[in-house]
Amino acid sequence: MWKSDGTADGTTLVRALAVPSGAQATVRELTNVAGRLFFVVVDTYQLTNALWTSDGTAAGTTALITNTASTSGIANLTAVGGTLFFTRYQAASGTELWKSDGTPAGTVLAIDINPGAAGSSPSQLRNVAGTLFFTAHAPGDSWADLWKSDGTEAGTVVVKVGANQITALKAIGATLFFAFSDGPSGQDLWKSDGTEAGTVMVKDLNQGSWDASPTHMTDVAGTLFFTAFAPGDLVADLWKSDGTEAGTSVVLSGAAEPAELTAVGGALFFTYDDGVNGRTLEERRHSSRHGSGQGYFFWLRQRRPWLAHRRRRHAVLQCYARRPDSDGTVEERWHRGWHSHCLCRRAAHSPVRRSARSSGPRRRAAIRWF
Repeated sequence: MWKSDGTADGTTLVRALAVPSGAQATVRELTNVAGRLFFVVVDTYQLTNALWTSDGTAAGTTALITNTASTSGIANLTAVGGTLFFTRYQAASGTELWKSDGTPAGTVLAIDINPGAAGSSPSQLRNVAGTLFFTAHAPGDSWADLWKSDGTEAGTVVVKVGANQITALKAIGATLFFAFSDGPSGQDLWKSDGTEAGTVMVKDLNQGSWDASPTHMTDVAGTLFFTAFAPGDLVADLWKSDGTEAGTSVVLSGAAEPAELTAVGGALFFTYDDGVNGRTLEERRHSSRHGSGQGYFFWLRQRRPWLAHRRRRHAVLQCYARRPDSDGTVEERWHRGWHSHCLCRRAAHSPVRRSARSSGPRRRAAIRWF
């Protein structure tokens, strides 16, 4: 473990971290809790991990929990005030919610939500204005519920029963935004202030039972930006919301999904294909199956094309193939078909279809979703 004040002389080793197997330690999830550092040390040889804390000195860098089974046995480190919350797996209790004040005696199980070896599997831990929110399975639940906790058993309660999956938790001020489906309206944008009455749907984004699937939740100076499907969309649009139905609207709608949403100051930066400049995100090269040795390749022109599979089960794709003829001209041809029968599923396993004009293999194929 190292630290730095931004100068060469002030960049120094705090402590060499040893693991039981003697292998090189892997450090992850560095978390600041009221000026004190917490982190996880993984022994990749023995497949165990440990929770450590540090005040920036060698003497003050110590282990709080050692030799937790599995390399993911301690995870989801989250600071709430002066308390560290995290999840820990144990064979007898499964994965449950733990907390620490930075001392071995104060590193304890916060609450055993689902007693027994199954555990409640808490995840998506979020600090919402000094209160911990997370999802976890209560006894007998098929879906995880939305919970909040002050670190005590009495103060750990269910906020929303998860009749469907609760995802994309994002805290802005004292409000938690998340994606949830209540059944009739599909998966839409919801918010919670930690009370049952204050946990409500913000807006039915996709009208009716269609899923809007809000994701990429991003806080930009107190305004929520996210991507979601509007009615009739095959790709997600860019939205913004102030937490009210009237204040939730589409910012940008097009043929491609905005991605990599990042707040810088009061602006939102993201990547996008406007149809002019393009955005080629993946390129793979395959060897030819026709023995020429020259091969062919294809690329995806839209970021997450699998969303079209989920959004429209029988979505139509259009494939473009081209190859040079012997006379120097270039043959071009489009092919439309159902996604289960077309090139995106077969390019890595089957030869590209030969054209009607030539017996040679096509050299290139670009897959574009519509």
